[in-house]
Amino acid sequence: MDDQKQKLQQLLNRRHWTPEEKQWLLAYLETTNATELEELMQEQFHLQHKVVDPELTAAMLDNIHEKIVHHKKRPYWIMAAAAVVAGLLVLSLYVFQRPQQPAAVAAKQPVTTPTATGAEKATLT
Repeated sequence: MDDQKQKLQQLLNRRHWTPEEKQWLLAYLETTNATELEELMQEQFHLQHKVVDPELTAAMLDNIHEKIVHHKKRPYWIMAAAAVVAGLLVLSLYVFQRPQQPAAVAAKQPVTTPTATGAEKATLT
């Protein structure tokens, strides 16, 4: 048992494996329940991920929450100014892009020429 655990430890510490080592590991995984490998992996995990002080993690979390709340507080006048600018932009686009209507022109009236007195076409008013 210890031989297998030592061999596994050596393999886990190496980056590149020979084909024989790969074959041995495959046979190990297929024929055993891999308890030694599980123990080794748990030991490595605990060595790499040490428990952090709970007070430190609480302080870090409070700091993160404080920064989040700080970013959410924006003065209302910034939003109001943005709304005014957007409104002016829309209004100016409407005013300058609408089709221009021609100025109203007086209707043409027929030109009447004064007629001579006594003519049949004269109209007395």
